[in-house]
Amino acid sequence: CWVRDTTLSENYKAIEYKKAAMGAMFSTKTNLNTSIPGMNSYKKDSVFDGIVKTKSNHENFPWLFKG
Repeated sequence: CWVRDTTLSENYKAIEYKKAAMGAMFSTKTNLNTSIPGMNSYKKDSVFDGIVKTKSNHENFPWLFKG
């Protein structure tokens, strides 16, 4: 009886672990645009253009930005 009870409880735990693992999975529909200037799908004024502009401002005018 002990073997049967132990086996059944182990099988139940394994099933619960699998359910938990499947329940933790999810998907997203986020797209990452990796195009560069010159490519057909390149969009000007993207978020990265703002980052590049800010970086160049910090490099060109370091005396304005302390820190």
